[in-house]
Formats: sequence, C-alpha cells, structure tokens
Amino acid sequence: MASSSSSNPWPSLQLRPIKKALFAAGIPATSFITNDINSEYHRLKALGVRFRGEPKNIGPIIAVLFEDTCGNLINLAQPVV
Repeated sequence: MASSSSSNPWPSLQLRPIKKALFAAGIPATSFITNDINSEYHRLKALGVRFRGEPKNIGPIIAVLFEDTCGNLINLAQPVV
C-alpha cells in the first residue's frame, strides 16, 4: 500500500461539508451532562464561551447549545429530577 502524507485513511472522504451542515442545522456534535447547568452556563459564559441562548427545560432535560473553537455545536444538559 502506498504511503500517504495525510493522516486521513480515506483522503477522498470530505467531512467539512457535513460538519458545516450539522452546525448550520443546530445539530450538536456531542453532549455533556452536568448536575448544575445554571452554574456551568454562567462559569463558561464568563470564560467567553459562545452560547446559542440560555438553558431551557425541554422535557426530561434542561439544555443549552454552545459553540466550540473547532466549528462544532456542543449540547450541555442536566437531567430533570
């Protein structure tokens, strides 16, 4: 097998358009769970994290989306007890 200068084993696979489409559609790349979403929201916001709103109750969880520095959306969630 020929050596490639890229670390991508599938050089023809272009993920950037998919990542951009997910970001534009508001679909998070992953989710982090917390026990105190309000404290985490305010702590991260004070550190300069860009949120797409404030934490909202959406049924079984309270959640808020934020943007990471690589062009992804991350969901921060707290289970409702």
